[in-house]
Amino acid sequence: QELDGLLEIQRKSADRLLKTIDGIVNLSKVEAEKSNLELEQVEIGELLQQCYDKLVTQASKKGLLFELVNHHCPVMVMADRLMLEQSVINVMNNAVKFTTEGSITISCKADADEVQIEVQDTGVGISLENQGRIFSDFEQESLGHSRAYEGSGVGLSFTKKFLELMGGQIKVVSIKDEGSIFTITLPVKQ
Repeated sequence: QELDGLLEIQRKSADRLLKTIDGIVNLSKVEAEKSNLELEQVEIGELLQQCYDKLVTQASKKGLLFELVNHHCPVMVMADRLMLEQSVINVMNNAVKFTTEGSITISCKADADEVQIEVQDTGVGISLENQGRIFSDFEQESLGHSRAYEGSGVGLSFTKKFLELMGGQIKVVSIKDEGSIFTITLPVKQ
């Protein structure tokens, strides 16, 4: 039984290392310039549904209300589909990871020029002084070995850099211990 415990610790460590390496590879792909991206038309409503489907089980295991509302945005953007999907999943996954009770709501709205994807949670929130720092490489709100949540700190950095490369942006509004709203904005394909 002690061996099983050690094997489980080793498996979790290997998973963490693999996620860190994946994050670094994605980050370097974005930094290697726009020419390496595979641009195609991406329908936002369909993409949101796919991202939601990948995380709904994880959210329900935590007892969270995980909702996808107003996502029937028949809007197209030009983007690298895999990297845009990874960006949206990064934000949704963080909402699930940092929310212990309550809800996460994903929604979408668009006009002729841009589409906004909003991920709102009732999680731990982010202090005002850390809201800018979370988009930096290898940064999280809590640092050190005593931090409450695991992760490499590359997800939001990758997301920000990729969205900016696509002409978009990501912003956060958050209140510590009350929750966060992350908003991804992308230009609509004309």
